[in-house]
Amino acid sequence: MINSVYNYYLSTYAGKQLTKYDSHKKSDLKDIYNNIVNISKKSPLYLINNTESIHKRAIDLKETARDMNNIVSSFDSSIDQNGIYGKKIAASDNENVLEVSYIGDKDEAVSPELNIKVNRLASPQINVGEYLPDSSCKLPAGSYTFDMRIASNTYEFQFNINKEDTNTAIQKKIARLFNRSGIGVDANLISSPSGNKALEIRSQATGIVEYTGETFTISPSKDENSSKLISYFGLDNIANMPENASFNINGLDETSTTNTFTVNKEFEITLKDVTSADDDPVHISFKQDIETLIDSTSELTDGYNNILKLVRNKEDQSYESDKLANEILSIVKRNRSELESCGIKIDSDGYLSIDKAVMSQAAEEDGIESIYKSLEDFKGNIQSKANHISIDPMNFVNKTLISYPNPVRQYANPYVTSIYTGMMYNGYV
Repeated sequence: MINSVYNYYLSTYAGKQLTKYDSHKKSDLKDIYNNIVNISKKSPLYLINNTESIHKRAIDLKETARDMNNIVSSFDSSIDQNGIYGKKIAASDNENVLEVSYIGDKDEAVSPELNIKVNRLASPQINVGEYLPDSSCKLPAGSYTFDMRIASNTYEFQFNINKEDTNTAIQKKIARLFNRSGIGVDANLISSPSGNKALEIRSQATGIVEYTGETFTISPSKDENSSKLISYFGLDNIANMPENASFNINGLDETSTTNTFTVNKEFEITLKDVTSADDDPVHISFKQDIETLIDSTSELTDGYNNILKLVRNKEDQSYESDKLANEILSIVKRNRSELESCGIKIDSDGYLSIDKAVMSQAAEEDGIESIYKSLEDFKGNIQSKANHISIDPMNFVNKTLISYPNPVRQYANPYVTSIYTGMMYNGYV
């Protein structure tokens, strides 16, 4: 019998990934032992049906309760000084103009808030060639080359024009050369209202690089037909010169070659649009980390629901499900008003769910701290019950009372918890 119980434990729970809350000191294991001894002193003598089902349910109860205990520990760690209270979430009051994220050290002093006016976005260089009809190319057939210079590098492109090639076919051929080169430009065809097509060449980089003005230049190679090719297709026609982003932060004018940049190694800002002269500056401040609050609380309610679901298994009559279920439900009933005030709903069966809108509103109005204070009693009661279940799950299985303990003199009694649970505290070793 005991072999099958251990096999069940090993196959069901031993392979679970441990968390940092499963690491304990020797004193923790000693406390567990002392608790088991104290329980055995006060416990009556029972006769328990020696069935495999009861043994498995005891293990299920202990492991589910231990998971619940770890969840509570994780919830507690999220509200210490290095957790949710210390986490900084930067927010923009106009995300149509700019987005922001905090990349600094959460343990540093509170960073200053920013007010930003966006005068100009960083833009790439764009060349737009000649608009040509989709008819035969007027250039003679043959091999053509041209050069493109980007930064300090010069690249040579070469391709052939056939007699039957149309203007559009050659434009597509040149666009493929650029797009496959991987040198930092993108090319595509654009159309005019009349249906003629031109080659658009756009630099992937924005801003003015090294004050040269142009990000890239297209020039003829030594081939005598190269100049004719560039002129015919207008490859060197600059439609838009690259520009740096221009903005004002707290009254100081700044520039950037890109629309995404960092400020004081604390904020990563992405510009999306400009502000007009009449617009107020975009205000960057810190907001409460409501998403982490919701995630942490969801883990807490899920852990509670898992225990309740386990003990409410009506198909399994191996343990006193009603007794334990009522004890768990009583915790929710005692804390109903606090739970509902912070957005935790209780259904007719006692299961918990989170109304994110209500919780977010409560956090915005009263602060995240108020949510945690509202959950303090519920969390503590659940953890206490989880500890009780984990230490003595045999208390909740079907059994027959034989005799009460001696009320005058209590002594340690090796009890069934030692067999089925006390020797299985793998998370404490």
